[in-house]
Order: sequence, then C-alpha cells, then structure tokens
Amino acid sequence: MLIFKPVVLCALALPCLVSLNAHAQVMNGSFETGDFSDWVATDTQSTVFDPLSVRPTDTPPALAILYQDTPFADGYPVTDGNFSASHGFDGSGGIISISQDVMINDSILSFDWGASLFLLGEGSDREFNVNFRNVSDNTLLSSINIATFEAVFGTQDTGVIIGETVNVSDYIGNIVNIEFEWVVPDNATGPAASFLDNVALIPSPSTSVLIFLAPLLSRRNRL
Repeated sequence: MLIFKPVVLCALALPCLVSLNAHAQVMNGSFETGDFSDWVATDTQSTVFDPLSVRPTDTPPALAILYQDTPFADGYPVTDGNFSASHGFDGSGGIISISQDVMINDSILSFDWGASLFLLGEGSDREFNVNFRNVSDNTLLSSINIATFEAVFGTQDTGVIIGETVNVSDYIGNIVNIEFEWVVPDNATGPAASFLDNVALIPSPSTSVLIFLAPLLSRRNRL
C-alpha cells in the first residue's frame, strides 16, 4: 500500500552557512548533461538490479517485463529534455541518494518523479524522502517524507507525478544541502524502479500572481 505523507521529521535552527559549491538555483536539475554533474550521487547497497544513473529516454529497466502496465513499460520516464535520474529502488539494502548545495532564493522546491514496485510482502517499508542538511557538517535540518511503500505483497505504482512540491520558504536566504533519498531497508524484497527529473526552485503561486499583477496595480494607481 502506497502512503503519501508530507511530514516534517526533524527541524533544527536555520544555518548561516557558506558553501563554495552552492548556486542560487538547482543546477543540472533535468540531468541534461547526461550525468550527475553538480550533484553528489550515492548508493550504499552492495548489489542492485539497476544502479543509480542518468539515463536517456526509452532506456528500459533491468526487469522490463514486470512493468508492462506502468509508465515504465517504455523505459524510465523522462519529463523534461532527454534524460532523467533513475535506479532500481531495490537491492541488498541501503540508501540511494543524490544531493546538491543550493542557495534557497524561492519558496518552493518542485520536481517530477515516479516509482513502480513489485513487493514480496517481506521486510520493512521503503521510503522516498527529501532531506535538508547543514552544508558545513551534514547535520539533518529537516526531512520530508514524500512516499512510503508498505511491505505488503503486490504491485504499488505512483504513475508519473509532475510538479511534486515541497515548501522551502523557511530556508530562503540560506545555503542548504538538498538531498533526495530512497530508503531500501532489506535485501531483495521485490524488484522496483524509480526516476527523478525537472528539479527546480520556483516561486509560490501567490508570489507569482503578485509579480504578474504588480505592473497593472501600479498603472491603476497612476490613473
């Protein structure tokens, strides 16, 4: 059973930090370099079906026959450009993550993602989280659980999710490490596939409306 639960697991004081690698926007957020340039990519598992990688459009998962009724049937999804980050979301057990130091200058973190899992009903739940860390000592500032996949027998599929958002307004003006984290607690408890694409900082809808209306309001005040 798939559970979406945007819960803040931990929150510490905001940092005033300096990072030589930080940018005022997510860099290579659609992975169009064809690799993990500007990102730190890590997979602590010793054995995986599909290793964490940047893949072009129409690249099939390792066990493609299992995904005929999912968005992964024609390959790992790509939602912006020609590449996405993807992996098997399964293996010997461990943490899959990609992260980047970013100067937060907008209030919303937006990204596209999806996952399909064929679970055997064993072990513990798998999770997809977005973590925010102190860039100087890697301390966890907060963690948002995007999805939890319960360890029950059967298929769990999210479809392709466009424009998933996380509010980062608490961090505006600060440099933080943004980490996408997939947790695989157990060894070989069911094959899976997941992708990430189109990662960006964007204004909140209310801010966008105000920016759009500002010239009109200014003109009206002059009449």
